[in-house]
Amino acid sequence: MIFTLFLFLCSEVCSINKPGGVSLPVHLITRSGHIALQKIQQLHEKLNKSLEILEEEVSKEKILRVEQTRQYRQQVATVSSDLPSNEMDIDGNNNNNDETAGIDKNDPILQWSNLHLAVPLKE
Repeated sequence: MIFTLFLFLCSEVCSINKPGGVSLPVHLITRSGHIALQKIQQLHEKLNKSLEILEEEVSKEKILRVEQTRQYRQQVATVSSDLPSNEMDIDGNNNNNDETAGIDKNDPILQWSNLHLAVPLKE
């Protein structure tokens, strides 16, 4: 006798699917519901823990990429500062703007969609 029990995490029954014409005792359905609820809670705990680990790793990688980009831009700025600059706007002012030389944590290049990498869950 096989039946499928769909539950929400908050202990609500979504649906029960039982093919065939044989009836099931109520105590069997309720016992199965309690077992299924325990499994759902275990699965949610595992998923939440995996998501926390993933979030920590993404944050660490983001910090590392920001630092690498900052170092690279500093190297480029050092090399370019050694060379004479001929960049001037219409009024004859230099266009050297130090505010655009860095990258911060909210830079669009560091958004989730640009950094996402599918990684299998660790057990």
